[in-house]
Amino acid sequence: MDGSLLLNCLGYAMEEYKKGHAVDSFDVRALFPSLDSLEDTLLDWRIADSLDRSAYQVMSAMDRRESEREEDRYLAMVGAIAENPITDRDELDPVEHFMQLCERKGDFSFIFSTARRSERPGKGWRPSSGPLQVVMPWSSYGARQSGHIHGSQLQLDNVYVLSPGSIEQSAMIFIANWLGAANEQFPRDHVLKLILSKLRNAGYSGCGECLETAAGFLYPQLPVRPEQNPLIIVSTEVRMSHGAPGCVLAAACPDGWRFLTAGMFVGHVPTKGVR
Repeated sequence: MDGSLLLNCLGYAMEEYKKGHAVDSFDVRALFPSLDSLEDTLLDWRIADSLDRSAYQVMSAMDRRESEREEDRYLAMVGAIAENPITDRDELDPVEHFMQLCERKGDFSFIFSTARRSERPGKGWRPSSGPLQVVMPWSSYGARQSGHIHGSQLQLDNVYVLSPGSIEQSAMIFIANWLGAANEQFPRDHVLKLILSKLRNAGYSGCGECLETAAGFLYPQLPVRPEQNPLIIVSTEVRMSHGAPGCVLAAACPDGWRFLTAGMFVGHVPTKGVR
């Protein structure tokens, strides 16, 4: 069967199932992980010739695939983002090779991952060599998370900067619509449980806590303490229907901000960065 026809048939069947059983894509991933993975693989195949994919998209596409050698996963990711890999790659760890290529393209969306961070001074934002998995392997759009390295510092461009605070009504309406409960009145704690359930179905493996902001909730990979005075950074370039990946920073005078953890933001994200 032609791959495009298979994708269309599969997509149609899954949409009909969702309508008939009052479930959404997040529920389908939990109910039929193999079918959902097949659809993701076919979608990735459809855009395989395009190098204009973010590192986050590439990492998401590889999340549920297996290989005999772990390095083959990262070599496949390298081929998905670059026509001309680094020539001395044989001397590089495959994960390091992938990250260096992303940096060369000006795409820093790989930092929105669950990976451990470097212990080198000034490089705490950068994943260390090892497993490189996104905070939530879900369909996204956007060519990159742009940024620039200045010495040992990373500057991310076009990001939404938020501080902890009470959520606004407009953001709660946006989230209620996403949850399919626009006409329901749920207590805040119940809304948070519904959000977390969807994120878990999609592959979020973080601590399950959340940071409340005026525009929505960020679910970090690792716990964040209030005394750390966290600052929340959300991508406006790598987007999803329900929000975007992000990260949490802490004040680190005199060097600006220190990376704490990555996370998944649920809420309304503007189309341009807001500082």
